Amino acid sequence: MISFEDRSLFRVSGGAVLIAFFLMCLSVENGFAQANLIGQWTTLPYSMPINPVHAALLNTGKVLILSGSGGNSTGTNYQVAVWNPSTGQIDTQTVSWDVFCNGATILPDGRVFVDGGTIRYTPSFLGASNVGVFDPLTETFSNLPSMAKGRWYPTVITLADESVMAFSGFNETGSTSTFVETFNPALNAWSPKYQAGWVPPLYPRLHLLPNGNVFYSGPTGQSR
Repeated sequence: MISFEDRSLFRVSGGAVLIAFFLMCLSVENGFAQANLIGQWTTLPYSMPINPVHAALLNTGKVLILSGSGGNSTGTNYQVAVWNPSTGQIDTQTVSWDVFCNGATILPDGRVFVDGGTIRYTPSFLGASNVGVFDPLTETFSNLPSMAKGRWYPTVITLADESVMAFSGFNETGSTSTFVETFNPALNAWSPKYQAGWVPPLYPRLHLLPNGNVFYSGPTGQSR
């Protein structure tokens, strides 16, 4: 049983908790009001000259914009761009294949590895087997050896040994690829593909674990 005195102490301590909570809320609210603490979205006064389908932050502070056809099924002018957020300058250049809906990852040396794309839009998407790499220092795009199969909406991830793993994506016949391929940058070659044993979704969420394994976290409800 709580005595009158006990209840009084409880009311006092409860009030102190409420005051502390109120002060904490004020602190959080003040924090949210400070753009330098949480960042701030700003609409730029200029537009991107190409459709920014995929982007990668470069180690130079600039941003690589990957567009390809930009979603234009009849377009043949496949483009990428380099955007300098500090100056607003945007330089475009052409690439040899439609990188629309590619997969990309950053290599340990800072280059951007670009994998797959589109070879047909309708009646269903077909994946390109093309692969390339963008050098942020020279701001040039170079082709690499193609994969064994095409990939549209693949995921590529840099592994612990600095090789690149490619997984999923619609292949050149429109089926979801269940094969895993790995690219060795030092040898400039792909390893023989092997069967994963399950059908992944497009753009599977893949993460490199400290032990070197790759963890699949979604977007389906089952992890692997």
